[in-house]
Amino acid sequence: ATSPAPQGPAPTFRSGVDSVSVDAIVTDKQGRPVTDLKPEDFEIRESGKAQAIENFRLVQIDDGRNNPSAAREILSQADQQRETESENNRLLVIFLDDYHTRLGNSLAFRQKLSQFVYQLAPNDLVALITPLMPASTLTFSRNHEATASQIMNFIGRKYDYRPRNALEERYAQETPQQIERLRNAWVIEGLRGVCEYMGSFRAGRKTLLYVSEGLTNNMPPGVLTTGTDFPTMPMAGPDPTMREQSQQYFDSVELISDLQRVFNAATRTNTSIYPIDPRGLTPTEFSVADVVSTAMDKQILNQTTELLRTIADQTDGRAIVNRNDPLPALQQMIKDNTTYYLMSFTSTFAYRDGKFHEFQVRVKRPGVEVRARRGYWAVSAEEMAKASAP
Repeated sequence: ATSPAPQGPAPTFRSGVDSVSVDAIVTDKQGRPVTDLKPEDFEIRESGKAQAIENFRLVQIDDGRNNPSAAREILSQADQQRETESENNRLLVIFLDDYHTRLGNSLAFRQKLSQFVYQLAPNDLVALITPLMPASTLTFSRNHEATASQIMNFIGRKYDYRPRNALEERYAQETPQQIERLRNAWVIEGLRGVCEYMGSFRAGRKTLLYVSEGLTNNMPPGVLTTGTDFPTMPMAGPDPTMREQSQQYFDSVELISDLQRVFNAATRTNTSIYPIDPRGLTPTEFSVADVVSTAMDKQILNQTTELLRTIADQTDGRAIVNRNDPLPALQQMIKDNTTYYLMSFTSTFAYRDGKFHEFQVRVKRPGVEVRARRGYWAVSAEEMAKASAP
């Protein structure tokens, strides 16, 4: 592959509270990137009103395979800051959600993931993180062999409640249902923290690969657990009662509401989340050791899978689910971060309600397909007050 032509200095993207950053992936009917568009070829509309494009740039990243010696090693925080700010590098953070991955699935999946990472290009910067790791400790690396080796230590702990740190020890006496909710909260906070931290890097597109079997607030009776003094609850009836159905619905709504903080942070920092399900193509969520009804098994499987799709849909990523071979989808994820248009506009509505506001990105040229975010999260009055405080 040939290196792209020099593009000159990158524009300085505005960072005002009403400034919205948009990255758009434009392809032809064969899926090839379209690279000759101009600002006037795009149209951004919010609530039916056209928005003026203030900054515009075509980002094309050379993977560095033709000149691997030019890729500098990262030996210090200063090196990391310099390399993460450069648009010549793709940024990938892999979030290993051990709380929501079964042991057997993690052992099978980590081999595939490590092989993918090992084959990445010199200009790919990769960092690993787990739910309780502070985002500020992220360490990006070009040493893909070392990163792949670290991935091989990934061990799923789904329904295994044996404490491994002081925080888990503090809540070790809680019921499995309470621990599951705590784990959900820790993961959501971890995802939000990573997305916000990614905002300290450049304005361009960043990627968070979220390895998880999905979250749910509904832990059914009969699940076999490890590391708890509470006995396994007997299996419920084959069909949940109306009260149980109502509670499950509200639990799901609550989980989506909690995830809004993640969607908010990802939108503001131009971070796309690609959830990948290590279960692969499976007809069931629970094993033969779990005494869970078939109806509940199917329900939980559908809930967790749809949640992964929702996370991708809300952050302009792609959900990699129901796939025994994830490599083609992972390669597409890399392509999404190789050629795209980076734009920004200042909303004429200047919302201060902390809510999600949709906009539409359209390309006037016929015969092309555009993928872009569906909207942005406006700042709230509380966030404005915090930003202006001493």
